[in-house]
Amino acid sequence: MRHFAPVPPTLLFDLDDTLIPEEAAAVGAFAATARRAAARHAVDPARLALDARARARDVWRAGPGYPYCRRIGISSWEGLWCRFAGDEPSMVALRNWAPGFRRRSWAAALADQGIDDDDLARELGSAFGEERRARHACFDDAVAALTALRDTHRLGLLTNGASCLQREKLAGAGLSGYFDVVVASGDIGIGKPDPAMFHHAMSLLSAASHRGLPAVHDVHPPVTNEAASDRSHTTSSAISGGCS
Repeated sequence: MRHFAPVPPTLLFDLDDTLIPEEAAAVGAFAATARRAAARHAVDPARLALDARARARDVWRAGPGYPYCRRIGISSWEGLWCRFAGDEPSMVALRNWAPGFRRRSWAAALADQGIDDDDLARELGSAFGEERRARHACFDDAVAALTALRDTHRLGLLTNGASCLQREKLAGAGLSGYFDVVVASGDIGIGKPDPAMFHHAMSLLSAASHRGLPAVHDVHPPVTNEAASDRSHTTSSAISGGCS
């Protein structure tokens, strides 16, 4: 009779505001960008930061790519700094649309305080990306938790958002090397809480285990019916929310 080595249990982690501070980083980037504007015009930077966030949301939701972004979970503030890399048609369209979106968002926020300065709005659109990229970080307990769990579990990351941006956040926080599989909703065109996304991640983890693939295996093929079926015989849990 053949004997098989036991398969270790699996943990699936979320990324944003679970392993890394996402909203706090965005809020900080809005505030820092608004302070740049205050150096040029007599504006209230705190109000400008709030207005920019609200105006970006309005422009984002009125944009042609919003249905797709809502489906895979790309927020308006992520649209303000995502590079939208890749050849998938939706990514190409968003990449072409994004510069105007960023300029219009900041222009509308400036106009709320009586400022008409299109050049500054364009500069702020670029500055926000710089400020947000300066805020890559992970929660204080994330590395210790992942290090301990990696000895006894297979670890997967399951995150909503554009493939390029979620992987940039993961790398910027220094966490890329902890996961056996990384799946972003942008990889497969569906997002959490769709069960197919969880089944897809589990199928990739199962394949990595059975094929002896490297421990860190960042995979993003198109989802298939086979991948969406529950072929896993492992114990798994999904973790989201703060680590602390």
